[in-house]
Amino acid sequence: MSIIYMAAYNAANGLVALDKKQMDRTERPKHITPSYDSIVVTARYTRIALEERILEMVKSVTKRKAYNDARQDWKMPDITLVNGVPDCRKTTWVVKHYELGRDVVITTTLEAARDHKEKPPSRLGADANSKVKMMASVLVNGFQGPKSCDRLIVDEALMSYFGSIVIATWIAAAKEVLLIGDVNQLAFIDRLNLFEMQYI
Repeated sequence: MSIIYMAAYNAANGLVALDKKQMDRTERPKHITPSYDSIVVTARYTRIALEERILEMVKSVTKRKAYNDARQDWKMPDITLVNGVPDCRKTTWVVKHYELGRDVVITTTLEAARDHKEKPPSRLGADANSKVKMMASVLVNGFQGPKSCDRLIVDEALMSYFGSIVIATWIAAAKEVLLIGDVNQLAFIDRLNLFEMQYI
């Protein structure tokens, strides 16, 4: 079976979503396009397109109160940045200081999430899958089980867009945020800013 792309680019409509109902009927990928222009272009950046789902999560989190009052029910948590050079065992430190029932760990990459789940396996135990999440997963799905935590630990924090960290903090209702990273390593890269967008 060929690769299924969640989105594609269309000359008439720009970014278009996969038509899941049509695909279920025909078993062939089809994107939502106008009848007069059904040609689409896919790229590795459109294979997994979560932007609309993230936007829906942001709307659901922020619409709890009227627009003018949206932030009044949210108390700014204590935020600490822990800066460490490469290979200084930042992940090991996080796992060692992780407190069951209090902390949730968010990582930017799948590899980092695996590191947290595998470093001494007995430390996190069965809690690992529910307490170690990727940023994209939190922004799309929120948290399963308890909807809040005392401390949110963001590993590789400087690779994440700060707005993502703020929304994840809001979703978790964290009282404290610990940002772990290295100011000299890769910063956040807007991977979607590769196509010039024009509004006519």
